[in-house]
Amino acid sequence: MTRSTRPRPERHLRPPMGWNSWDCYGTTVTEEEVLANAAFMRDHLLSHGWDTVVVDIQWYEPTARAHGYNPDAPVVLDGHGRSCRP
Repeated sequence: MTRSTRPRPERHLRPPMGWNSWDCYGTTVTEEEVLANAAFMRDHLLSHGWDTVVVDIQWYEPTARAHGYNPDAPVVLDGHGRSCRP
């Protein structure tokens, strides 16, 4: 039996579908991990509508731990919002 392919609704007519760094990495995601997950999505999920990559909260925090927040975490962003994390 062959499956017929339905056309995917235009992007503005469907919910966002993608990957969020918090789900696996919490506050400790690295650029390398984000790029690896984005490449996997591109190669395996983009054709199914998965087209959004979100780097969630506190990725820039140098004392971050897996799934929790540090009170009074140091701000390490430059004037353009870019990470200065070592």
